[in-house]
Amino acid sequence: MPKEMWLSPGKFVFESPFRLDFSYDDVRELGLYREKKVLIVAEQGHDLRFLEGNSSMPDMLCWFCQYGFSPFLSSRGDVCSCLLGKDSGWVKFCRDFVPGLTFGQNKRRDMGKRRERAEEVVSKIVWEHCIYCEHWNTENVVKTYSEGGATFIESDSKNAFCEIKEKPHYWKTLCRKFRLTEDPKKRVQFELQKSKLQEYIRELKEHETLFTT
Repeated sequence: MPKEMWLSPGKFVFESPFRLDFSYDDVRELGLYREKKVLIVAEQGHDLRFLEGNSSMPDMLCWFCQYGFSPFLSSRGDVCSCLLGKDSGWVKFCRDFVPGLTFGQNKRRDMGKRRERAEEVVSKIVWEHCIYCEHWNTENVVKTYSEGGATFIESDSKNAFCEIKEKPHYWKTLCRKFRLTEDPKKRVQFELQKSKLQEYIRELKEHETLFTT
């Protein structure tokens, strides 16, 4: 079991529950690449960071928690990503945090009660989201800036908006006027959001049947 130590009510240090084999430049520079035991600091109001070197990292705390869902199964931060049923999306600080493998990283461990709990949580997820709605306008959403005498234009999805202007909010769900987009790429993404979790749960049930027969 990975170690965890609270330094204050708003700050703790924990050991990564899995091997850090992704391409962080900071990990390489610290000589920690592919090391299994790396200490990470979680502090309220701050990004996660490595204890050694104090370098920040973009990951969410849920990705290191035994109550979290693997980001490879649930890649949207606005849906419930917690076996405890917390409807807060992905977070960088949580007092219920327990370091460990997320749901989706170990089939044998996920069978039984963890699978049942995950299935209950998944059944309550609302998948209808602004980014998959026909009313959500992201076309020609750009920002212009100058640098070194040159002018640059880049897209800025945070400034996308709802065409019907009903409380436009980038993370809005449960909208009565939601209508699934006709964009084929977005429709595929919409279905993938549901199918990854559902397929994994189905596989777990099959394994459970094999183990009990």
